[in-house]
Amino acid sequence: MNWKKNSKKCLTLIYQTLQYLKKSDLFITLTIDGLSNNYDSQKLKEVLNNIHNGFKDKIEKYRLQKQNEIQNIKFQIQKIKNVTVPNIKTQIKFLQNKIKLQKNLIKYYKNQIKAIDQKIKFLNKNIDQYKKLIDQLIKDNNNNNISSNLIISNKIISYQNMITDYTNQIKDLSLQKNKIISQTIPDIYDNIENLQNKIDNLNKSLKFDIPQQIQNLKNQIAQINLALKNTFAAKEIGKPLMFDHPVKPKKKLIITVAFITGLILSIFLVFFIEFIKGFKEE
Repeated sequence: MNWKKNSKKCLTLIYQTLQYLKKSDLFITLTIDGLSNNYDSQKLKEVLNNIHNGFKDKIEKYRLQKQNEIQNIKFQIQKIKNVTVPNIKTQIKFLQNKIKLQKNLIKYYKNQIKAIDQKIKFLNKNIDQYKKLIDQLIKDNNNNNISSNLIISNKIISYQNMITDYTNQIKDLSLQKNKIISQTIPDIYDNIENLQNKIDNLNKSLKFDIPQQIQNLKNQIAQINLALKNTFAAKEIGKPLMFDHPVKPKKKLIITVAFITGLILSIFLVFFIEFIKGFKEE
């Protein structure tokens, strides 16, 4: 019979031989000595009934506890499906939108680079024009009088200032362009890569981690159901071993022992009587 620990208390009113099997406290052997096999079967049923009645409340409490655990696990599964998964999908969409914004920024900065190139081209064109005007004024300066030369010199200085201003603008635009190419756009690409890694991790979680979590929870439910299925106070394993002939009393043994004992006592009695007779004669 398979039964729980401490269930031996249920058998204290039945005076039979009870012992645990070696290396196990869940299996016991029960030996019942009765007047007949029917009597022994009845006593065995009484033992099982006593055990069932003694552990009924504890088993019900245990079943209720396990049922609550199953409900909690099912709630966790529903929470994963209805809350965790939608949240992850929302995060993925949010990150995808951020990637689109970052890509739009790249397009914006590339357009800025084109605009800067156009400005630099325009400024270089103006510088070339002013240089040509200066060269022309220098040639005209050699053929004019002093007053005219003064006016021409002022114009040349003005044109040179314009060239210097345009040159400074070109330097600033070149620095701005180099910064966009060497820092701003690479930083955006790094942000896109980080965002894509987050999306990949979330997709991996949806594809592998979440199903694994759900499967683990389902396995827990299966284990609990198996434990509930195998939960009982006592169970008879196999059929009881019954003898066709009475084990006690052993008549042949009793007769044999009685015969040998009587024989020994008779011999002893003869020697004892002879001893008494000899003692009286003396």
